[in-house]
Amino acid sequence: MFYKMTNTYNMLVIFLFLGHGIYSNVLGYLGGVSWAMLVARTCQLYPNAVAATLIEKFFLVFSQWKWPQPVLLKQPDNVNLGYPVWDPRVRIIVFIFYI
Repeated sequence: MFYKMTNTYNMLVIFLFLGHGIYSNVLGYLGGVSWAMLVARTCQLYPNAVAATLIEKFFLVFSQWKWPQPVLLKQPDNVNLGYPVWDPRVRIIVFIFYI
């Protein structure tokens, strides 16, 4: 049930942005995986909400998000393998392209 509702909600968000021409990472906008992660985070925050409420909460949450703070679906694990683990909360890389 949760997967079906999340999938429906994800498709609603994608079609909303496709209709406005702002859906493509090639053009500098968010792509499918990015949208899916934002949708998943909204579903984590509001697990019992219906699709219409999730869309409203999606815009509420991410319009007030403290960017460039990363959207984490799960806290990073510390597995102690002797290698440094990339943590987006510690190091944020910003790419600037000049055309």
